[in-house]
Amino acid sequence: MDASSPQQEKLQRLQEMLSAGSRHAFAACCAVEVAEAAAQYHGMRRSDQPGRDQLVYRAGSAIEVANGLHLDDYWLLGALTAPEVPVWLGQLATEAPAHTLQWEPCIVDLFNRLFEDNAKRRYLISMGAWRRHHWSQAAYRNAVAEFEASEKAAGGRWEAKPPTAKQTYAIEQITRTLAAVTPDFEAPQLSTRRAAHDWIAVHAGNPRFADNINPPKYEDFNK
Repeated sequence: MDASSPQQEKLQRLQEMLSAGSRHAFAACCAVEVAEAAAQYHGMRRSDQPGRDQLVYRAGSAIEVANGLHLDDYWLLGALTAPEVPVWLGQLATEAPAHTLQWEPCIVDLFNRLFEDNAKRRYLISMGAWRRHHWSQAAYRNAVAEFEASEKAAGGRWEAKPPTAKQTYAIEQITRTLAAVTPDFEAPQLSTRRAAHDWIAVHAGNPRFADNINPPKYEDFNK
C-alpha cells in the first residue's frame, strides 16, 4: 500500500477528532494548522519584509479587514487630507437612516455614505489626485534627470527602442492621476523610449499640479 500523503494524514486526524466529538481537541488541531501555515509562508509576502513596503501593506490590510477596499484610492487619500471631511463626517454620524432606530456607524460606514455624494466624491478624488501627484512628481523629475545624465542617454541608441517597463508604469500612473481631475484626459500612444521620456518629462511637472497651484476647492464642484 502506498504511503499516505501529509494532506491525507491531516484529514484523517481531523475526521477522528470530529467523530470522537472532542471540540477542544479539534480546536487545538485547527490552531496547529493555522500556525503551521503561518510559519510556512512567513517571509514570503512583501508585508513580512522590514521597511517601507511592510508599513504600506499592513496599512492596506487594515482597510481590507474594515471592508473598505471598494473605496477609490484617490478618494480615500482626499478624504484623509481634505479639511472639510471632519465636519461632513460629524454631520453624517448624527443623521440616523430612516429605516433604523439605532445608528452607531463606524468610520467606513460614514465613508460609504460620504462616497455617495456626487459633488463631494468628485472633489475628494480631485484632492487625492492633486496630493498624489505632488508627492510623486519629485520622483518622476529625479528619474528623468538621472537618466539624462547617464551614459545610456548620451549614446542615443536607446531612443528608437520600445518604452521600458518603468516608463510604461510611470505613464500609466501620471495618466490615471490627470484623468482623475480631467476625465477626458487620455493615455498617449507612445512607441519609443524617446517619446516616452519626453512625455514623462513634460507631464511630471504638469501645470495643473505645479508647486504654486493651490489644492482643489469644494465650491468648484458644488455648483
